[in-house]
Amino acid sequence: PGRTQYWVRRICDEFYGTDRVHGYGYGQDEDQGQLGAWFVLAGLGLFDIQGGTAPRPQFQLATPLFERIRIHLHPRHHAGEVFEIRTVGDPRRQPYIRSARLDGADWPASTLPWERFRKGGTLELEVGTEPGTNWGRP
Repeated sequence: PGRTQYWVRRICDEFYGTDRVHGYGYGQDEDQGQLGAWFVLAGLGLFDIQGGTAPRPQFQLATPLFERIRIHLHPRHHAGEVFEIRTVGDPRRQPYIRSARLDGADWPASTLPWERFRKGGTLELEVGTEPGTNWGRP
């Protein structure tokens, strides 16, 4: 999990931005929206390397770029109303997840199943300057 968090943050910080070289994806090669979509999900701290095509899709967790995120879920497609992500610490300066709690209970996994996400809830991430030694290990 620590190596994933390292690379996700490095890609967000070094390959995306608004200058001529790094605007809207690497070298401004937007790739019909796919690079921008990846950046949005990575900025939320959620991404799926299989693009949601696995039999049981799941998000990999990384430190979001924001302290608080509220994702409003459409009632026609999801059981929950809102999925909220909060960080304890400064996510811009502390890029590693040290521990996680989902709806107040410890969440030891570095992944979040899509079905659990659809139920809504609150994911609280304690972040730090070094990877958590016990969090996210199988």
